[in-house]
Amino acid sequence: PVSNGGVMTRRQGLALMSMNALFAIIDEDGDGFITGQELFSFIQLCFKLPSACGKELGELLEGKRLKLGGVSDVVSSLLAKYDLDGNDKIDLQEFSKLYPVLRVSEPES
Repeated sequence: PVSNGGVMTRRQGLALMSMNALFAIIDEDGDGFITGQELFSFIQLCFKLPSACGKELGELLEGKRLKLGGVSDVVSSLLAKYDLDGNDKIDLQEFSKLYPVLRVSEPES
């Protein structure tokens, strides 16, 4: 949501740029959709480097830390929850709901 009578604040603008940038990174082929395989690749990286992912995803992965195969379970559950149109891909609008789970948490002040 945009505050200030429809004018985006600097913080909101930065958050939107960050979300779009992360989407572009995960969308390896640049087709405007994140597939299960692309999401798997990103989450696999987070599994190996937990500091590279957001707190919520870190907690999800912590529960699956027994083996890397747990990443498939995490991807399946994220697709089931955030692929709202059921096409087995995440578009930018759906990603806006998934982004808080994936993004790196900002340091607390």
